[in-house]
Order: sequence, then structure tokens, then C-alpha cells
Amino acid sequence: MHPCIRALIIIGAELLALPASTGFAQTSAPASEIDQLKQELRRMQERLQKLEQAPPAPAPAAASTPLIPVAALAICLLFLSAAERKNWIAGGIALAVGALIYAVPRGSPPVAGSEFERREAT
Repeated sequence: MHPCIRALIIIGAELLALPASTGFAQTSAPASEIDQLKQELRRMQERLQKLEQAPPAPAPAAASTPLIPVAALAICLLFLSAAERKNWIAGGIALAVGALIYAVPRGSPPVAGSEFERREAT
């Protein structure tokens, strides 16, 4: 007999001789484990109900005085007072370029059903 056929017959016989088992099927857990899981589920549900019924925590109040913006402005003025003339010129140019980029309209967004959307869909 050919060795491959003989090996297949032996493997088939061994597979048939194996006891029937659940294999990868899910086996049932012991009753005590199920009871423990049920108790844990009840505790979690009770905790969730308590959390849902609790009043929301108040949001932290913001400072009533504009301390942070005033401090930031003072620091910026301090830095600007130490700047040289070429830094002022470079900053002004950068500000002008940024303002132009911001002000130039880039076109309107595509409208639903517009030709742009029809071209993109095909």
C-alpha cells in the first residue's frame, strides 16, 4: 500500500477512535461560578443606578476677574518691549501675510447635489 494512503487511513482511524467531546464548544460553568457572576452583575447594576441617580458634580467655577488674559497681555508687552526694530518689522510682515491668507476666500463649500459631488461620486 502506498505510504500516503496508509498514513491517511491511520489518521482517520485515530480520529474516529477519539471520544466525542465538545471540542471548542462552550462548556457550562459550575453553578457556584454562575451564582458569583449573577451576584457581581447585581452589584454592578445597583452601583450604576446609584451613579445615575446622584446629582451631577458642579463644574469648577471660572475666576471672576480676567487675571489670566491680563497676565498674558503683560507678558507679551514685556517681550515686545525688549524686541529690536528688525523683530518688529519681521513680526509685522508675518502678521500681514497671515491676515492675507486668512482674508482670501477659498471658495464656497460644495452644495449637496452640486456638479463637484456628482463628479466625485462617479
